Amino acid sequence: MQALPRLAHTGQHSPLIQSIVRDALRAAATADTYQSALDATGAALIAIATLVRAEVRNG
Repeated sequence: MQALPRLAHTGQHSPLIQSIVRDALRAAATADTYQSALDATGAALIAIATLVRAEVRNG
């Protein structure tokens, strides 16, 4: 059996990531179309990836 991959540690950005996710879910839930909902969630994923990438680079 393979070991499960370790989850990324979000460090000091955790409250910011939670805020991004909360805002994206709100925007997606109230979006007029499913395309707008996908745009909101996609933008949130990009923002989170950028934060995590910056944290990894800076140690």
